[in-house]
Amino acid sequence: MLSPGDRLWVKVPGSGFVGVGRAIGRAQPAATCKVATSAGDVPVLEIAKGGSYHREFLNDPERCEYFVPIRWLQTVPLEELCRRSAFLVTGTRSASPRRPDGAPRWSA
Repeated sequence: MLSPGDRLWVKVPGSGFVGVGRAIGRAQPAATCKVATSAGDVPVLEIAKGGSYHREFLNDPERCEYFVPIRWLQTVPLEELCRRSAFLVTGTRSASPRRPDGAPRWSA
């Protein structure tokens, strides 16, 4: 599970990486997660219309979808996504991509 302060990378499946950020809170079940909008805090499922987010499992803590609040360090449009094979990301670990000189590929 992600913990506050953990870094993560976001990849568009089959395309490439579009962002890097840090978790700023713990995972929250979709049923109780809210996001800040100009109209105030709104349940995420009222605005997230692009997927099902396992709505059928909202009351099942083992199978429901979870959301993690993120502070974005860098994002890029899809047209500028990063296609790097140097990323190593698994369900429990992530490795920072580095340039040949040892410097990070993403600035923070």
